[in-house]
Amino acid sequence: MLRFALCSLVLLLWQASTATAQTPSWCAGVDKTQVGALLGGTAPAPKQSGPQKDDDAGGVTTMCLFPAGQKVVMTMRIEFTSAAEAQKKVSADWLKKNVEAAATYAEEKGIGDRAFWAVSSEDASFIILKGNKLYVAVLGPGKDAAAQKPGLLKLAQSLIGS
Repeated sequence: MLRFALCSLVLLLWQASTATAQTPSWCAGVDKTQVGALLGGTAPAPKQSGPQKDDDAGGVTTMCLFPAGQKVVMTMRIEFTSAAEAQKKVSADWLKKNVEAAATYAEEKGIGDRAFWAVSSEDASFIILKGNKLYVAVLGPGKDAAAQKPGLLKLAQSLIGS
């Protein structure tokens, strides 16, 4: 299941990264300039987990982790079998069960097929559903993560083309 706290995710992906290539295909397409802007410097080399089937989420999940000192940017893509299935599944309740239980989700209008802004005590996320894929951009930890909403939106939107 994708339920995670950002710190636990860092450890999980760091361990998983030892079995993946140094320049994973999906991570290589993530906009490093935007990641660096969110982290306040240069984007570190990414660590990828997946793609792997996630029965709980109901799709194939790929994650990229960009650890930089005390801050981390994480991007995630969940690919469903169809756009109709994704539309039926993805809601604030589904996100609480499959992405981050501790976050508060607000639906954002006019972005992708559906979009959500999520804030927890540990991080902030912008989530966009487009077709059969769900894209997530997360920044954390820290209380200032929510102040990065425009940057997280820009990063999440750039993932759609990757």
